[in-house]
Amino acid sequence: MSVLGNINRIISATKNSADGILVLLKEPAARQELIYGVVALLVLILLGSELYHLLIFTVLLLIIMAVETLNTAIEHVVDRVSPEISDFGKKAKDLGSAAVSFVLLAAGLYWLYAVFAAFGLIG
Repeated sequence: MSVLGNINRIISATKNSADGILVLLKEPAARQELIYGVVALLVLILLGSELYHLLIFTVLLLIIMAVETLNTAIEHVVDRVSPEISDFGKKAKDLGSAAVSFVLLAAGLYWLYAVFAAFGLIG
């Protein structure tokens, strides 16, 4: 593939990603996770958390958004393939929701650890 072809592919992929982010930000759950995540990160900054705690929490926030993106994609596909209420659709959506919950729990636990560390309560 030529250099120009690679550049066009990168531009196209970037546009597709931006379009996906715009779709995601229309989802109330995604907006809520993003807002709470940024507020939680600001709390860590205000507490004077170590840089590595801020970086790890930021990575966890990005993982939350990635999993929420996949969950939203699952919901869109299920709504298209199985618009009627079905056991198949419910299970698929519940599994996507569970994936988001696991990552939210991991981020919440890490946030608590970072807060305790900022207060010198743990090593």
